Amino acid sequence: MSVLCHHHNLFMKTTFLVCLLFVFVGNVSGQKKIPEGPVVLQSKDLQVKIDRANGLPFQYLYRKSLIRGMDSAHLLHVVICRMQPRAYIPLAIAPAGIQSTADQADIQYTISYQKQPAASFHLRYKLNGSALVITMEQVQERKGFELIETSMADLATVREEDGPG
Repeated sequence: MSVLCHHHNLFMKTTFLVCLLFVFVGNVSGQKKIPEGPVVLQSKDLQVKIDRANGLPFQYLYRKSLIRGMDSAHLLHVVICRMQPRAYIPLAIAPAGIQSTADQADIQYTISYQKQPAASFHLRYKLNGSALVITMEQVQERKGFELIETSMADLATVREEDGPG
């Protein structure tokens, strides 16, 4: 019985250390560099910077407080359903185009599967005073496909080195 407990405790300690190492390495290596030429939305109280490479908010400046957005280079993730033969397909997608004004950005996404167009949509970021409203617009599904899910990673990120909130 004591041998089993010893192995169990060793396993738990090893697992804990591996998890800590993964979290530490993941946090260090996953940090994103400042994107080149971000889309900048501006209102009186809020500035939002959107990364052109993934179409996701990278940084917010609320009055004089900096808030991190997406803190890594992840793309937007979608799940489409191919009807024949039926299959659910997860994909990571990048923007196909971006149109912006001072307070609004439309990020166009086109989803293809095996060189066939499957779906398209726009993510609209609209500043309304100190609020950022995000909507999905102009969703179009092509024959034989359905857009099942769209998931954004983190809209806001806090790191220990940022200090107390």
